[in-house]
Amino acid sequence: MSAAGSSLSWVGRVIWLFLTLILLFLIASFASSNQDIIQLGIWPFDGQLSLPVWVAVSSALAIGTLFGAFMVWLSVLRLRARLWQEERKSTQIKKKLAALEGVEEETERDAG
Repeated sequence: MSAAGSSLSWVGRVIWLFLTLILLFLIASFASSNQDIIQLGIWPFDGQLSLPVWVAVSSALAIGTLFGAFMVWLSVLRLRARLWQEERKSTQIKKKLAALEGVEEETERDAG
């Protein structure tokens, strides 16, 4: 690896660390300033759930993030399946081309 590549990697790590620390600070600030207790009614059930606001909001964000990641994974899986299909087609075409080139060489030898 070149010196420029390693310094770029180092800068990227520092930026990643800085952004992570800012995010952790924001999460801690949000959690410490939202300690009020809320009541959540879970629809088909009669019971209620009491928890701090920050837990409810953080849970909703986590569930949304996981759902979004799952949806991205599904779309990537669909694209990979299409890629595998196209690779199989490409392999078949290459085999046919190689067979045709072999036939062409035989006919040239026979004609010559």
